[in-house]
Formats: sequence, structure tokens, C-alpha cells
Amino acid sequence: MSNGDAPQASQLARSLGLGALTTYGIGHILGAGIYSLIGEVAASAGWWSPVSFLAAMAVAGLTGLTYAELVSRHPRSGGEATFCLAAFGIPRLAFMIGWLVFCSGVVSLAAVTHAFANYTTAMWPSLPAAVVWMAFLTAVSQLNFRGMRKS
Repeated sequence: MSNGDAPQASQLARSLGLGALTTYGIGHILGAGIYSLIGEVAASAGWWSPVSFLAAMAVAGLTGLTYAELVSRHPRSGGEATFCLAAFGIPRLAFMIGWLVFCSGVVSLAAVTHAFANYTTAMWPSLPAAVVWMAFLTAVSQLNFRGMRKS
């Protein structure tokens, strides 16, 4: 900065459109929930499986509508942490919420990785599951790093 110029706020590049974001969300839900858990749900719920999926869909729909309302009021990055800070004004609580969201993402990634490894080793039993896990996580990491560099 020269001549006493004030720093300008940096903006994130909006590179994801509605279609890409919708595809990401659907892929994440299908990968983590339906494809990896449908057999276990069917084993537990039996003939009530469709009802359990409909109940989960209703809860997810209400959650989506809640997020739509919140993001229309607070259109900034940070999601849940931003909403929490605006609602309560407690930075430590907002940080904890952000950390818990990160942890839920890690657990979700672990579920998807486990499901992918199970499917892959079912098709190719000679592949060790640990190798499949590492290959999958490496591919997902590279995709994320590419996306970070782009934005």
C-alpha cells in the first residue's frame, strides 16, 4: 500500500454456479448416504426402509430450507459459524461451531471412503482396502487442491 491507501476487502471468486453446486450436494448425499448405507438400512428397517428414507428426506428438506433462509439474511462465507456469530455474538462459540462442521466433513469423507473401498475390493478382491483408501483420498485431495488454487 502506498500513499495511505486503505486496504481493500478481498472477495472470493464465484466460480460455482447453481448447477455445479446442486450436483455437488446431490453427489455428496448419494455417495455418503444412499449408496453406502442402503443395505444396512434395509437390514435394520426391513419393509419400513422407504419410510425411513422419506423421513430422512423430510428432515434434510427442512434443513435445506433453514440454510436458504439463513444465507439470504447473512450472505457471507463461513456458513454455520457466521450464523452463530450473528445470532449470539460469541466468537468462541462460532469457532467451535465451525470446528464441528469441519469434523462432520471428516466423518462424512470417512464414510464415503469406506464405501468406495468396500465396492472396489468387492470387484477386485486382490486389492488391499488400505491401498484403495489411500488412492481415493489422494484423488479427492488433489481435486480439492486444484479447486483451491482456482478460487
